[in-house]
Amino acid sequence: MFQFYAGDLYELFPQVANTFIASTEATGSCQMADTEVKLYKAAADTFNISLHANCQLSIRGIKIIDFAVGLELEIQGKPQSDVVDFYLKSHTEFITYYETAGYKLQNKELADAMIKHSLNRLYDWPLFGSGWPLNPQRDYPHFLSEATATLVYDSTHVWLAK
Repeated sequence: MFQFYAGDLYELFPQVANTFIASTEATGSCQMADTEVKLYKAAADTFNISLHANCQLSIRGIKIIDFAVGLELEIQGKPQSDVVDFYLKSHTEFITYYETAGYKLQNKELADAMIKHSLNRLYDWPLFGSGWPLNPQRDYPHFLSEATATLVYDSTHVWLAK
C-alpha cells in the first residue's frame, strides 16, 4: 500500500487536476505474483530474485491507472555474530502501464522516475528477512550463496582435512 496526493499526479495525468483538488489522497496497492518468483545464484555472497507485481492507483475509489513492475533484485547477505541481514545490492525494473478510459498518462518519463525513486529507497535499510538468527553465534561470519542454498560459516572454525 502506498499513499500520496492528487496534486502529485497533475503532471502525469492532467485530467486529475480537473476532477480532484491537490490535497485529495491518492492511494495505491500492489499484489505480488507469487507464481513468478525466481531465485538464483549471483556472486559468491549474493543471490538474485526475479519477481512481478501488479499495481493499481486510485483516488476516492476511482481507478486512475494499473501498472505492472517486474524486478530483478541482487540481494547480499551480511552476517553478524548472531544474525544475518539482507541488503539490496542492485536492481533493474521493468514497468508497464495500463491506462484507464478517463485518465491518459501524459508523462511516462516522470512516472518511471517516481517509481524508480521509490525503489531506490530499498537501498537504505535491511530488507525483509533480515535479523535471521544464527545459533550458535559466529566469531568471524561469512555468507556464501550457492545455486540451491545459502550458507553462513565461521572462517575461524573451518579446517581442511588431509
